[in-house]
Amino acid sequence: MVIDTALGMILRVMLGVLVLLVEPIAALANGSDRLVDPTQPYSTTSGAIGSHRTGLVLQSTSVSPLRRVAVINGQELSVGERIDGAEVVDIRPYEVIMSRAGRQTTLRLLPRILPRDNPEDRANAGRP
Repeated sequence: MVIDTALGMILRVMLGVLVLLVEPIAALANGSDRLVDPTQPYSTTSGAIGSHRTGLVLQSTSVSPLRRVAVINGQELSVGERIDGAEVVDIRPYEVIMSRAGRQTTLRLLPRILPRDNPEDRANAGRP
């Protein structure tokens, strides 16, 4: 009786592991061209906002009183540095301002939550 219970438990665990291994293969076989890693930030799974125009993908920002750094297309950059002909103008907690050929573009890690043309948002900008 104890052997049957232990054997049943082992079989259930093995079946669970098998399902976890087969599922990604089945997804590829059904025409999905790539698997999405759910642990990656928004920008790397679906493209950073602003990247469709510039080809640049913002992957991370780090802002502190001593240093501001952004990771764009896998390259660590500071203000004033360049990537693919675009210059990093400003690094903010969730976005980076880029300049290329006199035009500025904002790369964002997250989509803008509030509507852009709300006058109250502009009046309250910078206030805590």
